[in-house]
Parts: sequence; structure tokens; C-alpha cells
Amino acid sequence: MLTLEQLRNDATLPEEEWQLIRDGIILAVRERLVGRRIMNIRQVAPSIQEYGYDRMKSEMADAAVVAKGGDFPRDIYDTERVKLQILKIGDGFTIPREDYLAGQLRTVSLEQMTRRLAEKEDKIIFEGDADFLAAGGALDYAGNSTTAAASWDTATVLQIYDDVRDITGKIEQDKFLGPYMMVVHANEMKNLRKYDTTAQTTVMQLLFGPEGDLSDLISEVLVSYGITDGNALVTTVGRDISELVVAEDLTVEQPVYMARQQRWEGNAYERLVPV
Repeated sequence: MLTLEQLRNDATLPEEEWQLIRDGIILAVRERLVGRRIMNIRQVAPSIQEYGYDRMKSEMADAAVVAKGGDFPRDIYDTERVKLQILKIGDGFTIPREDYLAGQLRTVSLEQMTRRLAEKEDKIIFEGDADFLAAGGALDYAGNSTTAAASWDTATVLQIYDDVRDITGKIEQDKFLGPYMMVVHANEMKNLRKYDTTAQTTVMQLLFGPEGDLSDLISEVLVSYGITDGNALVTTVGRDISELVVAEDLTVEQPVYMARQQRWEGNAYERLVPV
């Protein structure tokens, strides 16, 4: 810890304290990240500012039975080039002089910053950004959707189960097999815990199925504040489903001391885009 005399403008933290803060921030943010758990991660060079890829506009033809000496068919399909800006998500934090002298490095500012960063990444993955990703996120690009038979707040256990069964059936028709993961807002978890006194089961028990049974619809339920309440996303994971393109993963800049404000100031950021 620096002495009072060393708390001057532009002072930097001792290496041990800096490592403690950095590791604490990275761990706290990553524990709260949900969106990237349903995506394949593609690491690109930090110099990349725009990511482009080809998206198919039509289905490919079926494979053919080739006669001896016959010609092999060639793929004929339409593609479109999609270009997306690499987005920088960032936030700042402070450590007041008095907290530092008391050895309290995990301040309220730092704690709230980790929550905001994680929620912003999830928000971009699930719903896009009005200014920088106006086309939307995973909810908008989902190939299938269904409207619940009733609001899950008032729906029965079996009605909620049938809603999920309906959407997994649509995904299977598109040749994407499970296991499926489901992402819901925290407010929907109470509805997944509803108990049917007649069947003596909850929605969660129906979704997961008996242990060792192959009748389960969902392999994991994830909770995120980045998805709007009233929506649920059901998906499987794979490069042909979705990817999170990462130019710079979560990075914490070393705080510097600002004598005028009598506090340490630092930044945390990451550069990425969901595709």
C-alpha cells in the first residue's frame, strides 16, 4: 500500500494490489456472463475493427447419387456479405482515497461496474443495440418463434411445458437437434418453479425429464438480466448457430491516482460483436 506522501497525481498502484483488483474484476464479470455460454467464441486480432462473413440466402441442394464415371454436382446457392462493426463495451470505476487507505479495494463503484459490463454484453447478444447493432440480437435472428398459450405468470405447469415443447419441435424440424439450452429473465424463473399438485411436478422437472431418461427437452436453464422479461430463448450451440467474435476480451486498465478528486480511476473494456 502506498503511503500518504505517495498518493500524488498519476501515481500507480503497487503490482500486488493492481493484480488483486484486476483478477477480482475479471472473475466477477465472467461469473455473470450468460450470453457467451450459448455461443461459439471466435478470437480475432485486436487490430480488427470490422468483421465480415458470408450468409446463405437459400438452402443447399441435397447430395446426389453419382453414377460410375458421372459428374459430381456443384453447390449452387446464394450468399450475401454481412459486415459488422466490432463494438467496444466499457465502463469506469473509482476507489476513493479513504477506501484505499482502509484496504477496501472492492468498492461499490467497482462492484456496480462489473454488473453493468456483464449485463451490457448480454443485452447486446440477446437484443442488439439501437445505435450500433440495430438489426437486433439472438432474439431477432432466431429462426423460429412461438407465442405462449398464456402469460407464464398465469399459465399452468403443463401449458408452460407445452410452450417449450412446441418451440423445440420447430427447431428439430430445421434439423438442429439438442441438447437445448434455455435463457430466461430472472422474473421467469419463478414460473419455471411452479408446482402442479395433481401431477406432483414442477415445470423444471418436466423440462429436464427423469434422470437417465432421453425425454428431456432442456439440458440447462440460464438466467440473464440482458434478456427482456416475457421472452425466452431456446437454442443449441455450434459454429453454424451463432458466434461471438472477440477482438479483445475483458481488459482492465491499471488505475491512476487523481489528486484533485482524491481517488483512483480505472477503466475496463472488451471489444466484440455477436454474429
